[in-house]
Amino acid sequence: MWLRTWTAVAAEPVSIFAARIDPAGVLGALARASARVVTDGGDEHWRRAEASFDAGGLEHAPVVLVHDSLRYRGPGWRTELALLREQVGSFPPSSQRSDVVRAVAGCRFVVSSDRGCLVDFERSDARSAAVLTVADQLDGLIVTPSGVRDPAGRVLVGANGGDRLARVPIGAATVPTGELLGSWASGDDGEPDAARVARRALALAAVSSRAFLEQMPTDAGDIELERVKLHAWVDSVDIADDLEPEEWRLLQTRVGSLNPSRAVDAAWRFEGLTVLAWALGRAEVPPDHQLVEATALFPSIGFLDYEASRRLVESARLRPIAEIEDLADRLAVLLEQLRGMRRRKRDQELTRTARAGYAAAFASAGLGRGAWEGPAMGELDQAPTTEADVAQVENIVLERLIAATWLLDGGTYSHTDV
Repeated sequence: MWLRTWTAVAAEPVSIFAARIDPAGVLGALARASARVVTDGGDEHWRRAEASFDAGGLEHAPVVLVHDSLRYRGPGWRTELALLREQVGSFPPSSQRSDVVRAVAGCRFVVSSDRGCLVDFERSDARSAAVLTVADQLDGLIVTPSGVRDPAGRVLVGANGGDRLARVPIGAATVPTGELLGSWASGDDGEPDAARVARRALALAAVSSRAFLEQMPTDAGDIELERVKLHAWVDSVDIADDLEPEEWRLLQTRVGSLNPSRAVDAAWRFEGLTVLAWALGRAEVPPDHQLVEATALFPSIGFLDYEASRRLVESARLRPIAEIEDLADRLAVLLEQLRGMRRRKRDQELTRTARAGYAAAFASAGLGRGAWEGPAMGELDQAPTTEADVAQVENIVLERLIAATWLLDGGTYSHTDV
């Protein structure tokens, strides 16, 4: 493992770290980029592969990669990744550095250049092109003593900073949940302070906004560019370390590639955001049957506005704890009533008797007069009548209760138990 060296050199040894184990794919990539490939083993078990080119000259000297499955399957792999994370952390700060540190935690495979095989990415030659083809095949991180590059050869972190156009490989974004949660959990027990609540609010805004991009029509313009802008905002307000592994992976996933169920779950986080904004004194919590309006909530926390977002964190103040406890208690009672109602009337329309009981349950939970019960208890035409109606309100209440409970207990947001 290379230790800290910030001296940029023309040609360097190379390792490619990736989340996908694919020794056969490495050979296929070399074959596409060179005239011939000679190996000492089969597709899965080779240890040395030499790719040569028809043209002469030093810039067309063979590329030799080495592969040892015991390296990434053995007991020293975690130690190697830990040293690599330290290496990344030692470079000057860049907008991508924290993302690269997380990406390293998800790597499960590596191939390296053989001793004496050096590559110069500042030159457009056959050797560097072959290595980039392999990196693209693996969607991996290219690691040299002077920095870390993306599959296209752009610098993510390095002695002279990073290229803002560089992207952290999506494949490397699969961070094992347990890998980082241990370090994040330290100091996070108990009630979160105001600044942490503000950062979590911004994180939920990013997560829910990313989910909303999946719902945009394909003819709405360059939606992928909107995801890139969202990620740039996360970097600019310095909340990358507040994102949980799955949240961070969500932001890294290209628009259109997100699992539909994950997109739905992430979109519901918007309802929790309204409680955090309320706790910060920036918004009011809508009635429990009413979905939050993005046009009002996002501006209240300075979403996508660099200066406003930073001010939110710097000047954050929380409501009295007693008010948060009152909200959590009421939501907990209401959620239990909703769950009981769904168990009793699952997959059936609610009868008039059940609807009357439903309205009474809402009244007892402190909702007062409103759309659920009509102007008077006897006027129930506006009350929910189907399983889908009840389910939607249950989701609203659940997400808001998660947020309120997290405000009281702290810990990892997605692990909040209600």
